[in-house]
Amino acid sequence: MTAPPPSRAAGPFSSLAVLWMVVVGGVSGVLFLVLTAYAPDLRSASNGGSHALSKSAIGFAALAELLEGEGAPVVISRTLHPDLEGKERLLVLTPGLDSDPHAMAALKASGPELIVLPKWTAIADEDHPGWVSRLDLAPADLIETSVFQAFDHTDHIERRPGRAETILTGAPGSFAAGSKIVAGRIDSLQSIAGPDQDWASVLADGYGDTVLAKLAGKEIYILSDPDLLNNRGLAQLANAREASALIDGLRAGRPVAFDVTLAGFSRTRSLLRLAFEPPFLAATLCALAAAALMGLHAATRFGPPLRLAPAFAFGKRALADNSAALVRLVRREHRMGQGYGALTRTMTARAIGTPRDIDDDQLDALLDRLGRAKGVSAAFSELMREAREAKNVAALMTAAGKLYQWRGEMTRERR
Repeated sequence: MTAPPPSRAAGPFSSLAVLWMVVVGGVSGVLFLVLTAYAPDLRSASNGGSHALSKSAIGFAALAELLEGEGAPVVISRTLHPDLEGKERLLVLTPGLDSDPHAMAALKASGPELIVLPKWTAIADEDHPGWVSRLDLAPADLIETSVFQAFDHTDHIERRPGRAETILTGAPGSFAAGSKIVAGRIDSLQSIAGPDQDWASVLADGYGDTVLAKLAGKEIYILSDPDLLNNRGLAQLANAREASALIDGLRAGRPVAFDVTLAGFSRTRSLLRLAFEPPFLAATLCALAAAALMGLHAATRFGPPLRLAPAFAFGKRALADNSAALVRLVRREHRMGQGYGALTRTMTARAIGTPRDIDDDQLDALLDRLGRAKGVSAAFSELMREAREAKNVAALMTAAGKLYQWRGEMTRERR
């Protein structure tokens, strides 16, 4: 018993719709991975903090823009290893009150370092994201314990009451020796009392207290008052000039790197990030192209799913197929020659209009006479006998072919 060949079922979606779903899904997946890898870099950095990406009053974005405008090479360092490239540069650290002292001590650059001490506590402005609405002086002892003592354990912070213009004088033996820098008006000027024997004064205020100190034997500087460099201070032209002169003296022609890792904007290494950066980007693109080609090959090769055929077929064709399969099973194909001959006789007689009230022998004789009259070479009675006496399938097929050809000549079906 045989069943008709299964036909391909029509899917719920068209091929074009499936193609678009695959393309959109693939692109969305790749974009999701890219955004996941670079999410820290895309996060808004203007959060009102005291770092070089902040445009609030206590931020240092204005200083970076000022130096860039003057032609100084400026970079924003998001790595925990700023000297990885081996280039000497001035590293500017702007820690906050919540910065980790151990993280500050671990940031070692190949060039000079400038640590700007914090001074203010700020409250975020809810109406203007990235701004601050209120500034209060941070407790001096909190600055000493949270930031200053990461580098020095004996000196302490002092503040001058009121708001006044500030004149900074260069200490002998420093890069600013003999110079006098006039700054703008500073609120509660913050200075370092001392310093001790491990630190040398570079710039001092009018009272002789140190504003910029240098660690002995190293190019590590500490600036006591951030208002000399931050956005709030650079709003005054005098402070902008003072900041430019101070940074130029410290960097001595080197590039300037502003650290933002202390503010939480570090760029960490990850395998996912490496997949989208050279030289591994080429391998990632090759993998995506290979996946696209595999999908295209699978779609064009297999096509829609096949409809499952029933275990038992139905209809006239199935009945005929089942009967033929049964005959083949019992090996009786050659016995069907007589039946095929009788069918050929009936179809031919009906086509040429022979009388219906004669028996089979008379009809065979009539068909033989009509065949001779039409010039048909073979006689029906001989072909009938050959089909009836067939001993195997090959002999049956030969006899059936002759009967089919004879019927065509008698009825002229092929002309």
